[in-house]
Order: sequence, then C-alpha cells, then structure tokens
Amino acid sequence: MHQDGLDERSADAERDNVGRKIAQKWRCEASGIAYLWRPGSPIRRPMQLAFATPEDRSIIDAIDHRYFRLESSGPRVAAPETDRSDDEYIVATQHGEIAGYVEISGPERDYPIERFFAREELPMAFDDGLYEVRIVVVGDAAIERPALSLGIAALRAVERRGGTHVVAIARVDLIPFYRKLGLVPLELRLHSGIVEFEVMHASVLVLRRRSIALAAELEMLRATLDWQLPFPFDPGPA
Repeated sequence: MHQDGLDERSADAERDNVGRKIAQKWRCEASGIAYLWRPGSPIRRPMQLAFATPEDRSIIDAIDHRYFRLESSGPRVAAPETDRSDDEYIVATQHGEIAGYVEISGPERDYPIERFFAREELPMAFDDGLYEVRIVVVGDAAIERPALSLGIAALRAVERRGGTHVVAIARVDLIPFYRKLGLVPLELRLHSGIVEFEVMHASVLVLRRRSIALAAELEMLRATLDWQLPFPFDPGPA
C-alpha cells in the first residue's frame, strides 16, 4: 500500500508538471530565450544561426572534402573547383557542434554549379541577381529544423545583397525542404562523391511570398533559434 501511494503521488506530480507546461502556452523560458515545447517532446536548447568563423570554415572544408569534393561519378565529370573565397557561409550550431551550414555564392565569380553544367544547359539567366545556395545538414538527427532555418537564413542573406533569383544544388533527401521554401526542381540530377543532387530554382519574390505564407510555422521555428545574424529572421515590409 505504501508503494502504491508513492506511485500515485508520482503520477499526480507528473500530471501537474504537464499541466503547468500547457498553461504556459506550450512555451517555457530559460536564460531569456524561448524554447518551443509540445507535449511528449523534449525541450530543446536553442539552435544558433551565425556567420561561419575561421574555425567553422576549417570544419566545413573537412566535411566538404569527405562528402562532396570526391571524384564525381556518373555521366558528368566535375570541372576543377572554382575559387570560393567570396562565398558566404552561415552555420547552425547545436550543443557547441555544427548541425548544418549553407554556402551562398554570388555573381562575383563562376558559380559552383558550373563545375557540372554549362550555362546554356540551365534554364535561367546568369545575371547580377543570381545567387547559388547549398544547404548541408550534418549528423543523423532530425533534419527539418536546421534545413528550414538555414534556408530562411540564406533567403534573407540573398535579399540583403540584392539578389533576384536563386539556384540550388539540392541534396535529394533535402528536396522536400527546398520545395517547402518555394524552389522548383529542374529535372537535372548529378552525383558528387557519394551524394546525389537535384538542381532547383526560384525567384526571390516567390521565395519571399512563400516565407510569408509559412509565417505561423516559421514563428514557431524562430522561438527555438538563437539568431545571431545581422539581418532579421522575419521578411519585413515588401
């Protein structure tokens, strides 16, 4: 009987704890940062989004060498790698480790996609408004949060630089997240190392409208992030 009483009190305490969380509108606060919480899901530490540091770039280069810079397979052989010194990198960091990153390439130099396709093969204008993005998610954890976070970060970075349209070499397992953001597959695939990619494209206007349509979901996502980038997460006025 004594043990039964302890078990009942323990169950009551757990129900009270869940009730308090629900009463707080499924959110809790720790160190001034909001964390998204849903019943049955663990409370997660915020994922930090920031520009890559020199140390981050060294880690990114190692990841790229292992997974993407290997000798290409399939019908297309990659041209020599282009100079990426002007590329911008944004990293998503969780628990002190890189959870993913996005590479943003502008019109200052040849685009990375030109290692695999000649410009005349691609149904888009290669003008001063074209930017290329490449999202990489690291590890075996759930990919949706870092993928969507990095996609929004890339869109805001391209907007800040005056970009008008975006091309992406999307890893095939990330295609649903690129689609969610508004990019459209061009039915052009390639292999680089051990990874298969799909070429996707969209105008910044379409991507911006899509992010506005996803406002409710993105607001929930924003509550789980430590946004350290020098431009807003939200799209702002048109």
